[in-house]
Amino acid sequence: MEKAKGVDPLFGGEALLRGGRPVTAPPSTDGRALLEGPAYYAAVASEVAALTARVRAFLDATTDDDPEERDRTIRAEYVAPAVAAYNARAEGREEPLLSVAAAERDIFSRLRRAHGVLAAFFEDEGVTDIYINGPGKPVWVKRRGRLERHDIPLTRDEIMGYVDRWQAGASHTLTPVNWRVSVRDPRARISALHEHVGPGGPIVSIRLRPPTPLDLPALVARGMLPDVVARFLVALFVRARRNVFVGGAMGSGKTTLAQALLRALDEETRVLVIEDTRELELAGHAIQLEGHPPQPGDPERRGEVTMRELVTEALRHGAERVVIGECRGAEAFDMLMAMNLGHEGSITTVHGREVAEILGRVEFLAALAPPHIPPERLRELIRQTAPVVVVVGETPAGRRVTAVGEVTGLVGASFVVQEILAWEDGRLCATGEEVSPATARAAHAAGVDLTALVREMRRTVPAARRPGGAHGHP
Repeated sequence: MEKAKGVDPLFGGEALLRGGRPVTAPPSTDGRALLEGPAYYAAVASEVAALTARVRAFLDATTDDDPEERDRTIRAEYVAPAVAAYNARAEGREEPLLSVAAAERDIFSRLRRAHGVLAAFFEDEGVTDIYINGPGKPVWVKRRGRLERHDIPLTRDEIMGYVDRWQAGASHTLTPVNWRVSVRDPRARISALHEHVGPGGPIVSIRLRPPTPLDLPALVARGMLPDVVARFLVALFVRARRNVFVGGAMGSGKTTLAQALLRALDEETRVLVIEDTRELELAGHAIQLEGHPPQPGDPERRGEVTMRELVTEALRHGAERVVIGECRGAEAFDMLMAMNLGHEGSITTVHGREVAEILGRVEFLAALAPPHIPPERLRELIRQTAPVVVVVGETPAGRRVTAVGEVTGLVGASFVVQEILAWEDGRLCATGEEVSPATARAAHAAGVDLTALVREMRRTVPAARRPGGAHGHP
């Protein structure tokens, strides 16, 4: 297998990678080999153990000092000498050395930071996911859409130590009874499973967010969608107040696109956001609500706050637009009702790779809500919502908008969808179709010429080979 070169954030230099895993250690400046993989992390752990008591004593004695100054002292007077002393001993024995920059960073991180040796991943803007599959197993990282393997031999105590720090202050903690927890971190959504259900040890999955929320110009710059398509979506959602379903597979960028569209709203727009676990970061007049699971082991489910209850409550708080962070249950019915009762221009994200799949999933989820509504009534409710469906997906080139369609009618059990943009030959293509007359009128009333935008898309976006038009989606 051909070796691909890359920069490994943990080793602090260029490494040869095979499937994202370092296969040779980078040389030191004098040509000496450097420690890598499990041997490197074993050495780091040993130095951390030797320094822990001294650093804690220093922190106890300097509680009133400036935190940044204390960190500088720890780096200069404890960590750096420890790395230098290790390398001096290793050099005398003609053994591989520690990479000074990487070792100083990792030792300091384990001593002082909640993310420990994982801090480099949290700080890398290209990393979107971190997977810890149990003690002694590789840590897997998704960087720019590609999975990488990193041989970081975390012990059970280290993994649980991370979980304990992450869940500090949370209402639920990880126990055999409460065998799963979701933790909201300023930079991440962290989900952990207890070894009671994962016999191989505790399991942690981390979804990272960008340090600053991305707006539409940033997504255009990253290639998620062309500028004219971004302006078209703003015209539909912000100006014409069309309801929007953003669909895609897990990790495809649904929430990222929904957040960018929401950040295009005027600051005075009163938006009420409802999420199972908070992910959206909005400015302006946004009220954010979060559901809560029941207390662990409580048959009466005390403390539980469901998404359905929050959607119903949102209607009493003067929201102009309602946002369901991710529609995954019976709250879909309440969301559809809200969209039909004066909350036009609302938005949700839904799992699904195609327009038909997304519409079918919303119908299925809405059917879970008691009292059970006949399927034909649910489909009519979705048609009245007249949503614009935007599909995003992971492609070899990265996250991309792959389709835009508008629900314009219902024939029997099939939705009539006007396809405006479609994915062909690895690129987003314009079908040449217009928006519906109802949407055109709503945009015109808001002072937007959608016809001109559609014509501009025809000129600047590649044309689809297959004809557009209204298609039935069962």
